[in-house]
Amino acid sequence: MNNSISRTFASVPEIWGDIYDPILNPTGTMPNPNWEATSLSPTSNFWKVSSFRMRLASLQLNYSLPKAWLEKVKVSNVRVYATALNPYNFYNPYSYRDSDTAYDVFPNLKTFSFGLNVTF
Repeated sequence: MNNSISRTFASVPEIWGDIYDPILNPTGTMPNPNWEATSLSPTSNFWKVSSFRMRLASLQLNYSLPKAWLEKVKVSNVRVYATALNPYNFYNPYSYRDSDTAYDVFPNLKTFSFGLNVTF
């Protein structure tokens, strides 16, 4: 018989593999939500997580070349741009998931775009 705690769960954070069970894993560090002898006293702040999150959701940088430069090459406008979506997460209270999603979904992807607009 396979008595491993991790066999019961699929696609969960790695930290859930170290749950406390008096028989299977008495040295576990995470509370076991399915343990029948769960006591509500004393109360605990174990699952309490700060609601503070800080991230840069989007960033756009644009630069138009000076008209004096463009007149020399007979172009009316040149604009260089860069756009970033979800480029940086300053603070995430969770170590195992994105702060804005559930634990079992893909995180928000980082997207970077660069471009050049030329108008003749």
